Amino acid sequence: MKKLTPTLLCAAILLPSTPVGATESVIAETFSAFSRCDAGFFEKLQANASVWEAHAVLNRSTNASWIAVPDRYEDKKNTIALKDPPAVAGVTLSSYFDEFTDMERMGQYLFWGFIADGSPDHVAKQLAPLLDHPESLRKLGPMHARAEIWEDGKWTTSFGRSGTVPGTRKLERVFLLEPHGANQTRVSCSLQGAVDATVLGAIRPDIPVAEYPAPEQELGFADVTVPAAVVEAVSNPLLAPKFSRLTYTYTSINDQKPSSITVELVAQGDLIHRTEIYSRNFSVQRLMKANLIQLKSKMEGSLGGRVLLTDTISANFPANWNEGQVLRFNSSGRYAPIKARDKAMDTSATCTIGTRFPASEIFASLPGDAIRLSCDYGDRQSTDAFIEDLGVTLTLDSTSGRGRSVDRVTALEIVR
Repeated sequence: MKKLTPTLLCAAILLPSTPVGATESVIAETFSAFSRCDAGFFEKLQANASVWEAHAVLNRSTNASWIAVPDRYEDKKNTIALKDPPAVAGVTLSSYFDEFTDMERMGQYLFWGFIADGSPDHVAKQLAPLLDHPESLRKLGPMHARAEIWEDGKWTTSFGRSGTVPGTRKLERVFLLEPHGANQTRVSCSLQGAVDATVLGAIRPDIPVAEYPAPEQELGFADVTVPAAVVEAVSNPLLAPKFSRLTYTYTSINDQKPSSITVELVAQGDLIHRTEIYSRNFSVQRLMKANLIQLKSKMEGSLGGRVLLTDTISANFPANWNEGQVLRFNSSGRYAPIKARDKAMDTSATCTIGTRFPASEIFASLPGDAIRLSCDYGDRQSTDAFIEDLGVTLTLDSTSGRGRSVDRVTALEIVR
C-alpha cells in the first residue's frame, strides 16, 4: 500500500469531512425548515447534526435535536453565539436565541431563531428563495412578518384580522424579521397566546413536558390576604386617608397618543383600595398606602391575571412634611397562585420631600396645600404631590426608559 508523505498527510488532516458546497446546502436546507416554524426545524437539526455541531452544542431526543441555550426563561441567558458563524444565502448567522415568557392572561410567548448580519430589508431579500410561503411575508415599517392564526384545525394567514393581544383563547404563529442593533436582524419564529401542551408537543419537541405551562388557576383580588406584618409596617398616621371616596380622571401625556384613565379610591381603614379603569373591559385593582406604596394588585377583565402580593416590606417614614426629609421603602412581592419559575418582584423607592404649593394648582377644587415628592425607583423617577387635606398622593409626572409622561387631572370628586 502506498504510504502518505508528511505533506500529503497534513493535507488529508486539513480537508473538511463535508465539502464546503455540501455544508452550505445543509445549512440552507435546515434554515428553510426553520422558516416553517414547526417541528421540522428540529428534525433537520437531528438529520444534519454532523454539520451543525461545528457551530453549536446540540441536545438530542429520539427524533429531534436543538441548539442548547443556558436558560430560555432568562434575558441574559437565552442567547448563544454560534461558533464559526455559518452563512445561508450570503447572510451570516451570528447567534441563536430561544425565549419563553409567561404573560399571564395575555398569553404565552415563545421566540426562537437567529441573529443575522444585515438589515431586515437585505436579509429578507437574500433569504426569500429559502422561505416557506415567501409571498405571505409582509413589510411592516422596518420589519417583515408572516402571521398565521390557528383555526378550524389548520394555520391560516391572519393579516388584517389581528392587531390585538392574543390572550389565552387565540393562538398565533409569526415568522418575523426585525431590526436588532446597528446593522443586524432578529430572524425569529414565535408562538403567541393560547400555547398549551398539545401545541408544544407538535411544534417544539425541544421543550420538556415538565416545562409545559400549567392551566391557569383563578384567584380573585379579595381571595389573597396581605400579611399582617406588611400592613403593620406601613401603618403611619401621617399618610392616613381623610376621605371616604375619591374619584378622579387624568390624562397621561407622552410621545404616544394621550390616554385618559379614571381612578376610584376608597378608604379602607389606614389603607386605600384603588381601581384604575382603562376601558369597558379592562381595569386594575390595587391595595395602597396613601396611593403611593402598593401592597397588592390584579388586572381584571379579558386580560386579567394573577394577584401580585407584597409579602415583605420595610419602610422609614418622616416625622413631618418638612422640606428635605426622606421617605423610603423596600418591598418584595410574588404572584398568587405561585408558579414553579416565579421570582421575587423587588421594589425600592426613595422619596425626598420638597416645597409646598397650593393643591388647587393640580385641580381647582382641591383644598389646602400639596407637598412635592421627588421619588426614585431606580429604573423610574416620578414627581408626586401629597394632598395634605386628603392624605393621598397624586402623580404629576414620571420618567423611565420609555420616556417621560405628564399627568393632568381633568375631573375630581370627593366624598368625605
